[in-house]
Amino acid sequence: MLGSFMGMIAGPAVLALLFLLGEAFTGRSLGKEIAGCRIYSADGTPASGGQLMTRALFKWSPFVISVIAIFIPSGIIGILFILSVLFLLISGVTIFGKSKQMLYDKIAGTAVYELE
Repeated sequence: MLGSFMGMIAGPAVLALLFLLGEAFTGRSLGKEIAGCRIYSADGTPASGGQLMTRALFKWSPFVISVIAIFIPSGIIGILFILSVLFLLISGVTIFGKSKQMLYDKIAGTAVYELE
């Protein structure tokens, strides 16, 4: 039974980690690949590894914190999770602004561009 429980945690965690790392190192996710988009610096130049990693960590922060909370139960972790979910909700609203960027894109200095 413990193995089943760990598999339920490990499977999605590994999958999400692969998505996070894939986007952080290549500037593309499966959805961006299908849509023909890529992450660049906000000025249109290729994004640096630091920008891509910053963007991915902010974007995936609720998941990263929830996985940590499984192994380290703490009230502080719960508060961090709630704050990260609020961050993503606020970020979703910022896409309707003039720059059409999510908040994590603004923080990382990145933007999503269509490939030509």
